[in-house]
Amino acid sequence: MNDLPRIKKTSFPDTQWSTVALAAGSSTNDETRRALDELLGDYLSALRLFLISKRGIPADLAQDLIHDFVVEKVLERDFLDRADPGRGRFRNYLVKSLNLYVNSALKRKYRQRTHTYGLDVEAVVAVDIEQIKDEFDVAWTAQIVAEALDNMEAECRAGGHDDMWRVFRARIVDSAIKDQSPSDYRSIVSSLGIESPQKAIQLLASGKRCFLRHLRKTVGKHTSSEEETDAEVADLRRIISSSPQ
Repeated sequence: MNDLPRIKKTSFPDTQWSTVALAAGSSTNDETRRALDELLGDYLSALRLFLISKRGIPADLAQDLIHDFVVEKVLERDFLDRADPGRGRFRNYLVKSLNLYVNSALKRKYRQRTHTYGLDVEAVVAVDIEQIKDEFDVAWTAQIVAEALDNMEAECRAGGHDDMWRVFRARIVDSAIKDQSPSDYRSIVSSLGIESPQKAIQLLASGKRCFLRHLRKTVGKHTSSEEETDAEVADLRRIISSSPQ
């Protein structure tokens, strides 16, 4: 993997379907409540930020929309029961459902408030659902990569491999974040005190392996099998390669 997403966005993890099924349970036992809390904790803050940043909805209105969506769709109806792993990822189902709800609520329940804000309701509701789904995929990818990088850095520093992390950061991470060309090896050797360009190349190769290991581990928190992890990592590579540079 030679590139990383350029955009820092919030988290939309691909939740295990077992958690969705448990949260959809009709009982009110502690296990079901914990599963529902886990689902809501994963998504609510991210959904609110998305409505603000991508759909141009004022913060307090976005908060009310999220609250109503949870109460009217997630908690009181068969929303989770209708979630079907055969139709794709849970996050995509959630995003599409939220957007349909928001479009309806802005026209119906919150029409007067949209006038108060000077919000163009027709423009807001005309958003392309498929484009939104793609943006959620990029958001999830960026967050997964960021978490993997944090874990990699912590391991490198704790294990005495700071030189590997610094070369990986200079060659790949910093260039992605700053949207500039990677540092050349002579500059890396000079600025980081590495003994030779060849040593820097070796450290970078080790850093890539370390990062990919942490990437799989991070993705694996949201999948139920090695096969699912393989598929998510492959999809993540696709998203990265097609994301705007």
